[in-house]
Amino acid sequence: MSGRDDRSWAVAVRNPVKDPDAVVDPDVRAQTLRSITASPYPTYRARRATWSPTTFLAALMALVVAGSVLFAITRGGGGLPGAATALANIIESKDTIVHIVSNGEDAPDAAGRARTVREEQWVTTDGRYTGISRILTTRADGSFTDYRGVVERTRRRWTRYDSKTNTLMINPWTKVLRRSEFRGRYLLKQAQTFAQAVRDGKAKLDGETQVKGVPAYRIVTDDPSTIVRAWYVSRDEDDPRMLRIDFKCSGTEAKPQCPVQTFDTYETTNDRSVLRLPKRPGQKVVRLSSNRRPR
Repeated sequence: MSGRDDRSWAVAVRNPVKDPDAVVDPDVRAQTLRSITASPYPTYRARRATWSPTTFLAALMALVVAGSVLFAITRGGGGLPGAATALANIIESKDTIVHIVSNGEDAPDAAGRARTVREEQWVTTDGRYTGISRILTTRADGSFTDYRGVVERTRRRWTRYDSKTNTLMINPWTKVLRRSEFRGRYLLKQAQTFAQAVRDGKAKLDGETQVKGVPAYRIVTDDPSTIVRAWYVSRDEDDPRMLRIDFKCSGTEAKPQCPVQTFDTYETTNDRSVLRLPKRPGQKVVRLSSNRRPR
């Protein structure tokens, strides 16, 4: 169809005057001609896109939510119960104190003292070479020691209370030649290994069981770089706790040694007052000088 035929078709369709002999008002004719000859499509004019503040904030929040969901998916939690991922988040959180109560050993310690029946620890998560730890060790004969250590990279300080002598010994700050980890970090390090395995996707659920009557998940890893064989996490998502850690066997094939660390309590707190040693009635205070070696 030619352009002329197109125009004739448009006139025939849109001409409101059906009788060609009828008298048509000039204004009506002019308006009709303008409508017929005008383009049937509006002219497109490029316009710069602008976002209102409300639209921008809504889009930003959508990105944040999407990122959070993606982080939760890629955090290694696929296939893991919520209690396991929740505990991993707690362990990796900053400015918290991990409170650990563990059962004692079956034999006397290296110094020949009575065997440990209970060990309670409070450890900060500040860093590997900076932090505070407090360790309260109770032995089978009823005696106990309360130790507090502070490490700040290349210097450290310790304070210790001995119940047998009712003496509090305060050691001055001492410099160390190289950075060293403070006491109490070992158990925390094993828990941090668990958190990293969850984050890296190297932890997986290996069934359910009970630890001292507490329902638990058994989480395992096939990571050859860790000496841990399995972690046992309580099934309470609102208050997850580490109940036990199984380590890989050592020793000989005939007599393998598979260490197990069972926790009575594994929780976190933000109350830093638990890191201070309490004042015991009648205790003697001995302040050691920098040129005197502690006993």
